[in-house]
Amino acid sequence: MKLFSRRIFLVIVIILSLWTWSPLSAQTGLVFTSPKSEEELKKAVVDAITRTDRRFREEDETLGFSYHLHSRWLSPYNYSIYIGRISSKIPTTILRIEGSTGHVYTFARILEMENAVPIGNIPGYPSGDSYYENLGFKYHGISQGLNLIAPWASVFYQGYGSPTMSKGTMWSRFFFYFAMDVILVSAAGTDFYRQSWEPEKFKDRIGIALAIPRVIGMYQTMNATRAHNRVAELKYTFPID
Repeated sequence: MKLFSRRIFLVIVIILSLWTWSPLSAQTGLVFTSPKSEEELKKAVVDAITRTDRRFREEDETLGFSYHLHSRWLSPYNYSIYIGRISSKIPTTILRIEGSTGHVYTFARILEMENAVPIGNIPGYPSGDSYYENLGFKYHGISQGLNLIAPWASVFYQGYGSPTMSKGTMWSRFFFYFAMDVILVSAAGTDFYRQSWEPEKFKDRIGIALAIPRVIGMYQTMNATRAHNRVAELKYTFPID
């Protein structure tokens, strides 16, 4: 029975680990038209995103577009950028950005400031420089410190005042990490719900259970902080709620 319980626990850990290492964020897409040719727009986009993220690659699979630029696995960002024409009869060049909501809007704003997309065309963003401001830096020590105490609390520090994390992403990560703590600790402290809650008896298991989301969260916390700080370092401005 103990071997069976350990196997169940291992399966839970693997499932939660894979879920946590996934982007775990709201996805969205934005489309812009451009007076530039496909080649001119590609050059403008590459020049712009290279300043922010050198870890991107050009994909052979373009889904009908002429070009497809995609973030790499080790990048702190999650995006795909497509460049092409509407059709052979309508030669207007279009640019589509897909990925995590916060990253899509972040790169749309970067491309706007670098004159790769038309100014003032980002949905939901205000017109006028008075609405935009520079970003403050996030600190890895605070991010990781909060992650050790409560990963779900660290998410609020990462998301507050940061355009790279949407509110939807922030809340989904908060509830996910909170649920991980509750499920893993309750399972560890009750011998997988076969006994009453005995924290003193199962304190070793509870300690291991608490360590799991914190170890996994270290990577996500590091990337969230890196993504925000790179944009802040380059002095890009954003409307902050």
